[in-house]
Amino acid sequence: MKFQELIEQRYSVRAYKPDDVPSNIIDKVLEAARLAPTAANRQSFKLFVIKTAGFKDELKKIYHQEWFIQAPYVIGIC
Repeated sequence: MKFQELIEQRYSVRAYKPDDVPSNIIDKVLEAARLAPTAANRQSFKLFVIKTAGFKDELKKIYHQEWFIQAPYVIGIC
């Protein structure tokens, strides 16, 4: 697939399955984020993986959209 096609087919996901995500998949996502380019290669960010179960009320305070807490995990970037 060409890059232009990839951009043209981009979409936002607003519904999530409640299925658990295997830790190796989460590790791949975090590794991709770690390898992403940053300004002056500073990589001055931290990633936090939050399992939404048990934290839905707190997460609703961060972002007031119901779909936000449907996903089994939220990745926070600071």
